[in-house]
Amino acid sequence: MNISSIALYGNSCKLRLPLKSVEEELKVVQVREVLQYQESLDSKVTGARVAVRMGRKWRAEVAVEGADVRLCHKVLVGAVVKGRAGLGSLKTSQFDKAQGRE
Repeated sequence: MNISSIALYGNSCKLRLPLKSVEEELKVVQVREVLQYQESLDSKVTGARVAVRMGRKWRAEVAVEGADVRLCHKVLVGAVVKGRAGLGSLKTSQFDKAQGRE
């Protein structure tokens, strides 16, 4: 048995991948794909209702819908006071007035 075979098959050299970051990247890619289909300028692409699949528990369409609901709620509620900062001291972007990729 030589040193290279010990290094290849030994227990000390297991590669550990950061699974949370890989999972997060997969989710970002899936959400981008859903948004690309939903916000396409081509009516056939938006009307095709392409289902983006990732797994059993997490669905990209549900995540996009939840984000839209949170943004609409933020527009309805408006600016709120956070901590000791007064109204108008924090700059907020208004998503209801955004156009295109803004």
